[in-house]
Amino acid sequence: MASQWLRGGLIGSLIAAAAAAPAASSEVMDVETLRDDIEQHVGQSVTVRGEVSDSLDGSAFTLEGGGVVNDEIAVIMPGAGQGAAAGFAENSTVTVSGTVRQVAVIELERELGWDLNPQIEAELEDVRYFIIADEVMSERDGPSSGLAATDAQ
Repeated sequence: MASQWLRGGLIGSLIAAAAAAPAASSEVMDVETLRDDIEQHVGQSVTVRGEVSDSLDGSAFTLEGGGVVNDEIAVIMPGAGQGAAAGFAENSTVTVSGTVRQVAVIELERELGWDLNPQIEAELEDVRYFIIADEVMSERDGPSSGLAATDAQ
């Protein structure tokens, strides 16, 4: 009898804890929606759809949402291999799943062991929010053409 009460209490506690924990977003949002409320997503897993606007180097690009203001975010693909970001053509639509980070680019370089060229470093100097990608999928080719990046956090 006591073990049934203990199990019931334990299960109830686990359910209550799960309900109280912030859930990772499974909804696909656009870049502008993410940027409008970026502070709420720091440290969380997100899925964002947008257009590749600029390849920053072999493992990074900017993603834009089509709005006029506040519609870009840098995407870092730490485990996808050098040159992986070049596989996404400018203006192609992609879906990125990863973790939003608030960090200076110099710290990100240090964490990932990267040495970005000075021009890209200068472009990203004032950027404070990044998506560290776990997966990037091209809308054109579907999920089978997606690049899976390892989580390097």
